[in-house]
Amino acid sequence: DKKTNNHYSPDQLSDLSKVYPLKDMIDGYGYSNADDFVVGEPQAIERINELFTEENLEAIKDYMLIHYVNGCASCLDKEAYDVSIKASNMISGSEGSEEDEKIAFYMVRNTLYTPLDKAYLEKYDCSETKQRISDIIQELIVSYREMLNEETWLSEETRAKAIEKLDHIRINSVYPEKWTDYSSLNLDGLSYKECLDAIALFDLEKDKSHTNQKVDKDIWSFSILDTNAYYEPSDNSINILLGILSRPFYSEDMTKEELLGGIGSVIGHEISHAFDTAGSQYDKDGNMKDWWQPEDYKAFQKRADKLVAYYNGITVWEGQPVFGKNIQTEAIADMGGIKAVLNSVKGTKDFDYGAFFKAYASLWRGITSRKLEYIYLTQDSHPLMYLRTNVTLQQYDEFFNAFDIKEGDGMYLSPDDRINVW
Repeated sequence: DKKTNNHYSPDQLSDLSKVYPLKDMIDGYGYSNADDFVVGEPQAIERINELFTEENLEAIKDYMLIHYVNGCASCLDKEAYDVSIKASNMISGSEGSEEDEKIAFYMVRNTLYTPLDKAYLEKYDCSETKQRISDIIQELIVSYREMLNEETWLSEETRAKAIEKLDHIRINSVYPEKWTDYSSLNLDGLSYKECLDAIALFDLEKDKSHTNQKVDKDIWSFSILDTNAYYEPSDNSINILLGILSRPFYSEDMTKEELLGGIGSVIGHEISHAFDTAGSQYDKDGNMKDWWQPEDYKAFQKRADKLVAYYNGITVWEGQPVFGKNIQTEAIADMGGIKAVLNSVKGTKDFDYGAFFKAYASLWRGITSRKLEYIYLTQDSHPLMYLRTNVTLQQYDEFFNAFDIKEGDGMYLSPDDRINVW
């Protein structure tokens, strides 16, 4: 069942959860006046009801206790904090810990991101950056529209729906114009743990006040200082945050080639997520709704399957293949993003393609341990960093021409074998 937007009335929710006291839990949190509930995975609630038995009661108590203690460990005393860091390092294969000042900053950013974001913008004027990024987004949306118009395998009906979705993409660029009011939150005299509890309670009360109200999409539910950019299918938006706008992604003194190889490829990537194997299931308004003609969707899946098969044939190290199905959405977006940028500069005089591709490759440089790389390989939805460069750039004649790559060279891929979905 692909449906994620499952609406339940309070009575229907009670019927769904006859054993586990879900309604009591909802009432306890203060949502008893809600008219409608969205259940992402009804099967999960059914499974909880199967597990909620007298026989499992002690195990459930132990599970809750361990998770509560683990959640508190990093905000108690130094000894508890050090134990939590040690456990985290054992899992990830890393060593050491961040400096105290960095940890303090991260905690403030994670719990009070709106006040911190506003304080940052009061000190640093980012209005010109916002305008520049917004302009690049618009240029790449125009380029993507041209790409969709040129796709010969799409019917006119599906093409029109795809372009309609593209034209309705919500653009969240750099910072919002509207903010949540935190003036009623008072943390004076509280300990670190008490501060976290007070903030959590404030967030809960704020969320409860939105019950039965229309979502205000002008207020962002994330920190602009996060080093991130993403596409959100549920409201058909691309989100390019201030925190990602530093080298190697962005700098005011970058050349056009560096700028497009950096943040330009990221923006193209996020636009492409609207048309990957996951995002393509949502319509222009963010509803999970089929807008494809059946034959077009079959052709789309065939192209996606070719990408998966190619990645499945890659061996990272002896005995360890890539799992193409796991990373197909991100791989599709990587390739679509590069194609959108290349299309946008088509015919540009003296454009330095070599500099553009080098700028893109610089995004995915990194040093990791074998253990951490294995975690990424098996659990991350993105291709490994070196594959985000090598496989992505194999799809374009401009790359071969820039570096004089010919048939027989290791990076060469014939046109028939290329896997660019869009």
